[in-house]
Amino acid sequence: MHTANVESEAIACLEAISVGIVPVIANSPLSATRQFALDERSLFEPNNAKDLSAKIDWWLENKLERETMQNEYAKSALNYTLENSVIQIEKVYEEAIRDFKNNPNLFKTLA
Repeated sequence: MHTANVESEAIACLEAISVGIVPVIANSPLSATRQFALDERSLFEPNNAKDLSAKIDWWLENKLERETMQNEYAKSALNYTLENSVIQIEKVYEEAIRDFKNNPNLFKTLA
């Protein structure tokens, strides 16, 4: 369960899903954590205890689906390995280099 309305790194959630824990995450627009939810069943409305309770109860009552999703969540965490993160940041740098070569004025600082 991840109830934060504001979160920029989401490390705890990523650690949990990497070992197959099915999360229940606040669907806050100010939280990066919600990106880890594979579907709506793992999201609850922020500050809504009834919705949170309903989502927790659903996962507890649906063991087979929870077990299936445990595997799906563990697989999804592989997208965030160090190796994949390095590949993604290299792509960002390559795009910035291309943009600079195509339009150097994009990178002029204000004086």
